[in-house]
Amino acid sequence: NVWGGVVVSGIKPERRAEFDATVTPRIRRMTQEVVLPYLPPIIKERRDVEMSPKQKKAYTQLAEKMIAELDSGSVLVAGNSLTQSMRLLQFASSYGELDLIESVGKDGWPVQHERLVLSHPSSKVDAFMEDLGDFEGRSVLVFTVSSQLLHLLSDALTKKNIPHGMIVGGQTSIERQTHIDDFQAGTTKFILATIEAGGTGITLTAADTVVYLQRSWSLINMEQSQRRARRIGSEIHESILQIDYVTPNTMEEAVIAALEGKLAGLEDIVRDKELLRRALSGDV
Repeated sequence: NVWGGVVVSGIKPERRAEFDATVTPRIRRMTQEVVLPYLPPIIKERRDVEMSPKQKKAYTQLAEKMIAELDSGSVLVAGNSLTQSMRLLQFASSYGELDLIESVGKDGWPVQHERLVLSHPSSKVDAFMEDLGDFEGRSVLVFTVSSQLLHLLSDALTKKNIPHGMIVGGQTSIERQTHIDDFQAGTTKFILATIEAGGTGITLTAADTVVYLQRSWSLINMEQSQRRARRIGSEIHESILQIDYVTPNTMEEAVIAALEGKLAGLEDIVRDKELLRRALSGDV
């Protein structure tokens, strides 16, 4: 499965021992490099992106006081360290404003929830659009964590009349496959995907460039997303360029450190006050 474990299903309990005795001696787990040594190497590149003034103001206030006053006059409050960390990661990529969503509670009464809606300016989207010349002649797969950020990038590409596909939650299987087929055939040169929706079960070997505007805390999810492009069929490329757009001295540094094994996951960071302080300042 996606977590690296082996799951056996559909076997009668009384036959499990016989199955294991027959199959287990013939199964050996090996790394992708051993099994598929001819796949192209990944060349990694980091591009630092500075926050816009509006993003930086909100980020700084939220990091220091867990409260940020937004341009609309609304006040964003992070009730706990976990919420604070997630909001900081959002502002490290884009500005946002609060929106109230009304739903019906268990008792039948209306309940209002606050949601941060990402909006322009987005330093990540702006940086990517400024680098479009670097992607001339390349097939580019772009990953984000946030579907909102993905839609902001899609809007920016549409305004430039640049054809592109998208892989996000809520799509029909036909719509999703059409975007994949167009990208694989070279009809479109850009395909945008959230790590959750596009990280497993699809083949995007036409991509010779993989861009991360955001990163997941999960190492498994990150590895799975990389394998959408680097798998059988990608040997047509000499190499695959992986570009990470990073906002320096922010919570994004903590995510990268966690993925590199230098720090624990998000849950451990928000429990450790000193570790959280370092993460908020980007001192990791």
